[in-house]
Amino acid sequence: MAQCACRKAPESYLKEEKLGAGDEGRRSVMHLRANLAMTEADILHASFQSDRVKAVPGVDERGRTMLLYFEYASADLPALKQF
Repeated sequence: MAQCACRKAPESYLKEEKLGAGDEGRRSVMHLRANLAMTEADILHASFQSDRVKAVPGVDERGRTMLLYFEYASADLPALKQF
């Protein structure tokens, strides 16, 4: 996969998920691997290189990081309503 296309795939997918999923749009590496057919290394590299993808830790009841999530975070999205 080309360098630019590899970086854009997680960005595009996470943006669509955030806009249409009805939740915060946070997805795990395993979820992204399954849906984008990319290796874990490619997903991590592309996500950490992107200015539009943010890493969010998933924590347990003790506050320890148990999982790493990625979500689309850019000014081009409308602000989500807080309830």
